[in-house]
Amino acid sequence: MTSVQERSRASTLEPHPYHWTAAAYYEMAERGQFENSRVELIEGEIVEMSPILAPHSAAVLRTNIELRRLFDGDYFIRAQSAMSCAKDSEPQPDILVVPGPIERFDHANPTTGVLLVEVSDSSLRYDRTVKSSLYARAGIPEYWILNLRERQVETFCKPIRDPDARFAWRYAETKIYAENDPLAPLKLPSKFLVVTTLLPTQLP
Repeated sequence: MTSVQERSRASTLEPHPYHWTAAAYYEMAERGQFENSRVELIEGEIVEMSPILAPHSAAVLRTNIELRRLFDGDYFIRAQSAMSCAKDSEPQPDILVVPGPIERFDHANPTTGVLLVEVSDSSLRYDRTVKSSLYARAGIPEYWILNLRERQVETFCKPIRDPDARFAWRYAETKIYAENDPLAPLKLPSKFLVVTTLLPTQLP
């Protein structure tokens, strides 16, 4: 019969993933361990991100321009910059709209915002599930997925608790907007953009 001590010793030898904190993650970054890599910290795991291709970059730039047009000087657009969702989650959303003043973020990343956008192609399933639950838990009131595959915007709003969701939160309402549909942020219901203005042009 195996003793309690033997069982305890065996269990400590079993492989298990290391849970990174944001502090340890940034310490590694300062030492240059992520040089030439695109990574983000999600719930204690360092996740490698896909390379940024031209259509993705074009969509981020177009979205940045359109949202700057809609939001006035009280809000700022952060593009592909980190936000602090929790002590072990530092995602880098493609677009995050945050209230000012801008000096608030000179020495700390935002913890939430009024609108968050992910440009999605190969990461579509991940953005709909993992990222969606993470952003709902962070209290992001409105989340858009700019779906490059189907050339549409998928919107998510009204974060609610759900024990079956990845991080025990999800969005209660989702809608899909096609290329020529008008779309207004929840924060600015009278200011519209057209979805196609966010999308890269199609090849002939």
